[in-house]
Amino acid sequence: MIRMLTFLVLSIMICFCVSCTPSTSTLVYKNPKYDSYQTARVVVLPFKDAEAQVGSGEIVSSIFETTLLSTGKFEVVERRQLDKILTEQKLSLSGLIEDPVSVGKLVKADVVVIGTITTWFKAGWGSGNTSVGASVKGIHVETGISLWSIDKTSSATFFGDGLPQNSTCDLVAKKLCREMIDAFMGK
Repeated sequence: MIRMLTFLVLSIMICFCVSCTPSTSTLVYKNPKYDSYQTARVVVLPFKDAEAQVGSGEIVSSIFETTLLSTGKFEVVERRQLDKILTEQKLSLSGLIEDPVSVGKLVKADVVVIGTITTWFKAGWGSGNTSVGASVKGIHVETGISLWSIDKTSSATFFGDGLPQNSTCDLVAKKLCREMIDAFMGK
């Protein structure tokens, strides 16, 4: 009876946890001259939101920035430092997003990362996969040439999650960012 109860409790816990489904394929471009093992100073600009999903770009770009930092291979310009420099220069990030290389030069970065959220879908309770997708590029500040580009969508199924509306998307976004960074670093 105790074994059966233990099994039942474990089964229920598993149902409330994330059961990841295979992610879609990853499309990765790496410039042959790019050395992903060289430490670079990087600035991650806010990504463009998915259609009708205000704030999705900020969420994923923040997660991407943290994930880059966690590799130990990048020096990441903090958002507060970026905001401070833009304020001192009396500039607005929204006006500079069209010219990301200029932002990179202002903060003395080697690489500027830009992106667009392509998918931001939270499935209803037990009704399918939550998906987050992005198209992200690393641009060499000195030359303006793309060093790498990644297009990827990740999904996960959440059974009876009971989580707030965007938290499942946040969890999938963390998975997506880790997979993207692993892909361009060749892991």
